[in-house]
Amino acid sequence: MSRFMAALQKLAKRIKALRKARGLTAEQLAINSDLSKTALSYIERCMKEPKLCTLESIADGFDITLKELFNFPE
Repeated sequence: MSRFMAALQKLAKRIKALRKARGLTAEQLAINSDLSKTALSYIERCMKEPKLCTLESIADGFDITLKELFNFPE
């Protein structure tokens, strides 16, 4: 597996974990992020590479900064 794909999988897991930790459904986060539920699902399952603007929208949906979105716990 390439380093890029490994990083993308790590990000996908981070988004899903944050969503669950905050008690949000995929639909709620999608609405908060101004995304379709399908688009969010593809990102969480690592089936789609999100653009930077999409990641900014997801961070906004969580009410966190983009930097916090990429703050992976060890």
